[in-house]
Amino acid sequence: GADTYFVYSNPGGVFQCLATAPTTFCISPISSPFLNPNTALTAHVFAQNAGGDSGWSNDATGYTVPGPVTNLTASNITGTSITWTWNPPSPDGGAGLDYRCSLDGVLPLASCTSPRIAGSLICGTSHQLQVYARNPITGVMGTVVSDTRSTSGCNAATITMNPTSRPWANTNIDVTITATDSDGIDFVRYCWGKGAACNPLQTDGNDPPFNCDGTSPCSNLVTQTDDGNWYLCARAKDGSGAWNNPAVCTNPYQKDTVAPNPAAGAPTCLPNPNNSGAHICTWSAASDSLSGLSSYYVYHQIGGSGLYNSATPSQPTPVTNTTWTPIPAIGENTYRYRIVAMDVAGNRIMGSASSLVTVDKTAPTITTFSPSVTPTASRPVLNWSATETGGSGISKFELWRADYNASTCNGSTMTGCSWSIRVDNIASSATSQEDTSTISTNRYWYGLHAVDNVNNCITETGEHCGGVTSDGLDTRASYGPDQVVFDNTAPTPNPPNPIAASNIGDATITWTLPTGSDSPAGLHATAYGFSANSGGPYNFQGTSAWVENFLSCGTSYTRYGVIRDALGNQTNEASATASTVACTGRSAALSINPVPPSGWDNTPISVSLNASCVAQGGTTLTSCTAQVDVNSSGWVDVAMPYPATYNMSSGSSYQFRAREADTGGFTTSTPVPNPVFQLDTIPPNQVTVSITNSPGGGPAPEDPLTITWTASADNQSGLSHYEVWRSLDFGGVPDPLGWQKVGSDILPAEPRTLNDNPSSSGKWWYGIHILDNAGNMSTEAAWVWGIYDVSAPIAFGHIPNKFSSITALRPNLSVTLNDVHTSVGATTLRVKNEQNTTVFTKNFAVGTTNITVTVADWGTTVLPRNPDGTPQTYTVEIISQDIVGNILVDSPPWTFDQMNQPPSKPSIE
Repeated sequence: GADTYFVYSNPGGVFQCLATAPTTFCISPISSPFLNPNTALTAHVFAQNAGGDSGWSNDATGYTVPGPVTNLTASNITGTSITWTWNPPSPDGGAGLDYRCSLDGVLPLASCTSPRIAGSLICGTSHQLQVYARNPITGVMGTVVSDTRSTSGCNAATITMNPTSRPWANTNIDVTITATDSDGIDFVRYCWGKGAACNPLQTDGNDPPFNCDGTSPCSNLVTQTDDGNWYLCARAKDGSGAWNNPAVCTNPYQKDTVAPNPAAGAPTCLPNPNNSGAHICTWSAASDSLSGLSSYYVYHQIGGSGLYNSATPSQPTPVTNTTWTPIPAIGENTYRYRIVAMDVAGNRIMGSASSLVTVDKTAPTITTFSPSVTPTASRPVLNWSATETGGSGISKFELWRADYNASTCNGSTMTGCSWSIRVDNIASSATSQEDTSTISTNRYWYGLHAVDNVNNCITETGEHCGGVTSDGLDTRASYGPDQVVFDNTAPTPNPPNPIAASNIGDATITWTLPTGSDSPAGLHATAYGFSANSGGPYNFQGTSAWVENFLSCGTSYTRYGVIRDALGNQTNEASATASTVACTGRSAALSINPVPPSGWDNTPISVSLNASCVAQGGTTLTSCTAQVDVNSSGWVDVAMPYPATYNMSSGSSYQFRAREADTGGFTTSTPVPNPVFQLDTIPPNQVTVSITNSPGGGPAPEDPLTITWTASADNQSGLSHYEVWRSLDFGGVPDPLGWQKVGSDILPAEPRTLNDNPSSSGKWWYGIHILDNAGNMSTEAAWVWGIYDVSAPIAFGHIPNKFSSITALRPNLSVTLNDVHTSVGATTLRVKNEQNTTVFTKNFAVGTTNITVTVADWGTTVLPRNPDGTPQTYTVEIISQDIVGNILVDSPPWTFDQMNQPPSKPSIE
């Protein structure tokens, strides 16, 4: 390694340092101190050890940075120029220099020399010059030196503006600028500043419309057409070259041609409707982004149409208000209001219209009012008609009532009537109302109040009861326009006991009710009712005594009676029992053939009737008749002569008796049959039968055939049950002698379905019998059939025959399959040898009945003899079943023996 380095520089000398004992000069890089600014330095180096030195390296030259300029001073300062001078840096290495300057910080730096004259400055303004010394070879600059000076003061022109400001308005801004100076005016410059002052140009030239040429004063009109808050600034250059500095600026000039946005909202005026004409309108505030809101004006439209007219008070509504009340209160009509918002500049905008405001000072009118019915046993109902012309509409009706009082509220004297609301808040659309309040038998006076939506109230007689008058709501004078008699109380006595029985004979009794009374409705014109049955119906009459004739002798009778008033209010029932005078020989007998049974039956449809009678002793027989009661409608005579045939109709009930009448009374035989006979000769409705799961059968457990049918109906005696019948097929139709009933009877409420497994395979027909409770039977409209198959397919026509012998190694095989009731399914034929090994298989599609194997089917397979040369027995298996699953059994097995002899032994010579 090197021991010593020698460095030589010019200027600088030689430095030596040891690698083993380094000093500050033995490590690269090294510095050469104590040089002058802007000095060039060249150096080279060699290394040395005990074996010699390396020789000098290449030369390297560098320059120190220039020093700062000296003695930077300013002179010749005027209002528009300053002159700066300076000296070179000291000390200076003499490598050569140039200079770069910047006036007022303007970049990039510009080449400059001393002296540096800065012209076209503004009087009375401060300016700074920055100067750098630069090595032109390296471009490196020394430390900056700067100096700041101000131009001399200005002797500027006088500038005036007229007007000096303008408040917000919506017209153009016009200002006259005037510049005056004893040296004359050369140029005028001006500018408009939006929201703040601006700075006009300070360069020679006039801003239009000025054309100053040294005259003084120089004046012109300038205009601002845009909206805003403007400042106007101007400066002038006089004949001596002095500019105004700073510029002259005025107070703001303000222009706003934009209406407020958003406009005031549609006012809401309450109360609406009202009956005073005084209401308060409120609205959402408008907004203005320039001059700001000034005030609101309220306009109204009368009658809901036409122009909007100013309705403001003498002073506009302050902008701080969003409410307004009409002064004075306005008259009855309808009104719409709109709010006009105005800004400080006078721009206006009209907002949306309010809803229609109704001032209603007129009460409704009740044109008619009367009770629906009087007297009445039902709650009183009052009817009316009413109109409303004030504009607010009817809001409700009130039904008022005063109760009858014999001394103070009786129709003549009404001062003591106590009036009260019985039904309040009746809908405005109503024209009638039931009194739903507590009420009892009495006389009542009713009144009606009609109230509109601003609480103007009127009674049925035109009396004010609230609203525009001083009367309060829910008050009325004590007089009654209409009396209603309400009576829901039965007459007295209740019940009308006792009923007296008098004038009793063997065929007559007189029944008498006590005399009744009723208030306030009074008794009915036919007030007294009698009946042979408890609960009626009653036969009403005007007198209290009822003479009942044609009774049976020696018979006990109970009769019932009530009393009703004019409104139908009826007493509870009273009763009495009495017996006619005992019989002495009177009789009636009926002969009927055949005697019908009680209840429903379909026979007989006619009977033979004959009556025989004996008169009461001492009397004369007047009639002897056979009678019939059809459907419990009452007994009527059967026309003579007797015996008489009486035909009956299906669907009706019947009873028969004989009636004897003589001059002393009558009697009847006991009705037969008892209970009544009901005839029904109409069978039930037919049904539709269907069958599913066909074909059925198959191997055990066999699948049944499912028979279903629709519901039947019988409008007379009613359904009794269903029966299912079946028969085998006979040439495409059921065997007429083969029908048999299947299963048990099926009731109407049970499911209409039956599963059947017939006794054998075949085509089976099914039908439904429907029976009603009178024994009528209806058969099905059409039969249905299904296939039931429990028989397996059969095989026949085997080729080769069973137990035969063959010699062909690839024999032709064939057999025929047959299924009588359904069809053959898929079939597989297998050939097995004596070792039960399958040597050949062939499959056949569903429905194939001709099963064949040809020589080509065998392919390379052959059927040889046994290896020992003896014949071999082969078995052919037929695997098949029909479509319901019955499996073919080929018995006895299909076998044959292979007898083929091998060729004779060859010989060779």
